[in-house]
Amino acid sequence: MNTTHSALEQDARLDALRAMLLRLISDGQLTDQELRLLIETRDALALAPEAVRSLRAEIYHTALLHAQQRGRVGARDVELLDRIVQFVNGGVWLTEHLEE
Repeated sequence: MNTTHSALEQDARLDALRAMLLRLISDGQLTDQELRLLIETRDALALAPEAVRSLRAEIYHTALLHAQQRGRVGARDVELLDRIVQFVNGGVWLTEHLEE
């Protein structure tokens, strides 16, 4: 297998997940349904956990900037930031919470 080709394919899959995640958080929230959709998409794209974690800083920073532009970081923003971290880290909370 051509490793350059494979790396390019992974970059394209990661870009697709990044775009979806940025679109979903643009309203300042990330619902349980949206989290499930992200998990399904991540799995369908066959992205390695390390690749998904590489998005953490960029996505978190984007969400934090949006919150700050509104003048303050409120409880809803903190929940969004936590959900972003849970998703990109593949946290146990995420699995337990979504199974309820």
